Amino acid sequence: MRYLVRSFLLLLSAWVCAGLTPAEVVHFEKCRLRAEAGDAEGQSMLGFCYFVGQGVEKDYEKAFLWLRRAAVKDSDAQMILAHAYRNGEGVPQDHAAAVSWYRKAVELGNPRAMVNLGSCYQRGEGVRADSGEAVALWRRAAEMGEARVQYFLGEAYAQGIAPGGDEQAVVWYRKAAEQGEASAQEELGMRFLPARVSPRTCQPPSPGGVRWPTKAWSRGKPD
Repeated sequence: MRYLVRSFLLLLSAWVCAGLTPAEVVHFEKCRLRAEAGDAEGQSMLGFCYFVGQGVEKDYEKAFLWLRRAAVKDSDAQMILAHAYRNGEGVPQDHAAAVSWYRKAVELGNPRAMVNLGSCYQRGEGVRADSGEAVALWRRAAEMGEARVQYFLGEAYAQGIAPGGDEQAVVWYRKAAEQGEASAQEELGMRFLPARVSPRTCQPPSPGGVRWPTKAWSRGKPD
């Protein structure tokens, strides 16, 4: 037992000397044990560790080995693979392959995959450009209640990417703002207040009377 502990400590020291923190190394070992036991989430996490070099030296070959095993039923692994193909990281860039992996993650209900697949449709990356399909995917993700996605959809309406304009933008900014999304609070305070009114003393209508500009500025937004 003492030999095993000493061996682990020596190995840990070697990893630290290689620029890896003890916490990262411990996390990697936990992921490895879960992955080798057949746990899909553990396999996805282990693949990610190899992909970014967290707790272990970066190794794309091992990363894709574990990510593909996990991707049979883990949407996070599918997202990482989609990211890799979309950006040409560890594999040749292939937008069509990225779209394929995003679709698989969407089928498992991953809202981030919906946002990214929507962006592919908006830009025509790996698929024929279709703004209507892009907005439908963004809206589907936003309706799942994630504040950042709701803010993103508000931006799409505000910038004219989606039909509905400022009216729909306010609806989605407000949903995000009520969950504490600072960017949405700032947009409500700055974009939709009359220019002649001080944002310190007025705010757009909001159930519960929340003062969005004050909330946003309290998070470090400038005066």
